Amino acid sequence: MDWQEVRAQFPITQEYLFFDLANKCALPRFATRVIQEYAAKQERTSGDKDEWFRTIEEARGRFARLVNADPTEIALLKNTSEGLNVAANGIPFKAGDNV
Repeated sequence: MDWQEVRAQFPITQEYLFFDLANKCALPRFATRVIQEYAAKQERTSGDKDEWFRTIEEARGRFARLVNADPTEIALLKNTSEGLNVAANGIPFKAGDNV
């Protein structure tokens, strides 16, 4: 893996050491480009819901292959905080448990 190429995708690394946090997100260049394309399409055409769902399913499938899982095992959520809340609510905590 070319770490310089990866690092170049994150402009924030030119000025800062960035350690991802649940409440912040430094976007890589490719994500910024895709978001801009999506916003421009929404502005022009109001979007294509079927295309949006196909894109989500494609992403789910690609991520599943990456982690050797079935796509039905992959949940896509709006952010890290929501993911942490879903995971935490799946643990059967009892009164007196230490977290």
